[in-house]
Amino acid sequence: MGELAGAMRMLGNLGLHVIKYPSGKYGFVGRVPAVLAYIHDDGTCPTNSECKDIHEAGRPALVLKRYGIKTRVFDTEQEARFAAVRAGFEVQS
Repeated sequence: MGELAGAMRMLGNLGLHVIKYPSGKYGFVGRVPAVLAYIHDDGTCPTNSECKDIHEAGRPALVLKRYGIKTRVFDTEQEARFAAVRAGFEVQS
């Protein structure tokens, strides 16, 4: 468990970074705020309460489905970076 905790701390220290997924879509890694990590099927951001439920869930996929929330992805790197800036977050290079 100590190694996992160390790895999680390290990810938190990495800041916010954009990556390209194998699907060709873009998303974030590192310390990702909920507003950039999740989105409702209707395009609205999840509430703080919903985000807390997701992160505390042993099976987050079930919670995501219950709330109609999906992992947020972007078509381009520029779109992802713009969403971060618009939400008030700095993306690391």
